[in-house]
Amino acid sequence: MSTTPHTGDEEGTKTEVSEAGQQSHVVVPVPAGVEPLLDASTTATVDLIEIGEITAPVTAPVPTVEEVLAKPRTPLLPKRAEWILLLASGVMTFLQRPGLVFTDSRSDLTADPTLFLSRVSDVWSSTYDLGHVQSGQFVGYLFPMAPFYAGGSQLGLPMWMVQRLWLTMILAGGAIGISRLLGALWDRHDGTARLLAGLVFVFNPYVVTQINRGTITLLAYAVLPWLLLAAHRGVLQPRRWRWPITAGALIAVGGGGVNAAVLLWVLLAPLLLMLY
Repeated sequence: MSTTPHTGDEEGTKTEVSEAGQQSHVVVPVPAGVEPLLDASTTATVDLIEIGEITAPVTAPVPTVEEVLAKPRTPLLPKRAEWILLLASGVMTFLQRPGLVFTDSRSDLTADPTLFLSRVSDVWSSTYDLGHVQSGQFVGYLFPMAPFYAGGSQLGLPMWMVQRLWLTMILAGGAIGISRLLGALWDRHDGTARLLAGLVFVFNPYVVTQINRGTITLLAYAVLPWLLLAAHRGVLQPRRWRWPITAGALIAVGGGGVNAAVLLWVLLAPLLLMLY
């Protein structure tokens, strides 16, 4: 729409465009004494455009504390929770007096792991007197403790580091096992609950007490959640031989050859779970 003003008593004309596209001229009187903003020559070639109402930009309201807390957060993935458990176990073990070696179950195991492995792998010992048959508890170190220490020694790792890696493997393995067990019994997607369960499994008074006595007793403790998981899967799939074989292998590496009493107490847990 264009408007051409005039001064004085002259009458201005205003061109209107209808919806059909046709133009119509309407005469608009201009009051006397009003000076034109543009002269006649300019208004003849320039169309004046009416400016509508300008609205301010819409801004989002500031959320309250209740709204922020009520928003759903990204859940912790189970795989990420297990990596956190592995990292926490490693940091905890390596921060315990780094560089110092402690007596782990047997002094000859840390003094010369390779010699200890060669002795424990033989039923007959000729170390003193006229020789003797190895005791049952001594043979119990044959697997997996003695090979792990001997392998670390052959790789040239310091003995204190081999001890910390062994302890990290036990604690992290048990923590991941309790995470998998909670995922099977509770919610497989709840990474937060699985992380908390693993942390409680690692950081508790029983672990502190058994570390001071010897880590061989922690083997059964680390095997326990995996044994429960094998029993749970075996009940759900009774025709598969995979889970009974897995349970037998876990019992074999549970340190029962050294301390059978600990392993017997551990075996009560899967029996109670199967009854449940």
